Amino acid sequence: MKINMTKSFAKLLGPRGVVINAVAPGPAETDLLHTIPEQRRTEIKNTVYTGRFAKPEEVASTVFWLATSCPEYINGTCIDINNGAFPR
Repeated sequence: MKINMTKSFAKLLGPRGVVINAVAPGPAETDLLHTIPEQRRTEIKNTVYTGRFAKPEEVASTVFWLATSCPEYINGTCIDINNGAFPR
């Protein structure tokens, strides 16, 4: 739903100069990581390319880039930050 909404708002507001993008991060090394059962965490780490979870700074730097220096021609997209765990 997030991707369709992002694309719809970008199409609607893009002609007015508004850029709409989304970020879809996978699990990150935060205090909330313990809420995912250990077996599931292991499964996720086994599916990603680097065998680790994202660092919060990696997600934050992507959001910062989108908010500051992202080219305005990137509009209506969803950036997956999941290291290949959920390929589209």
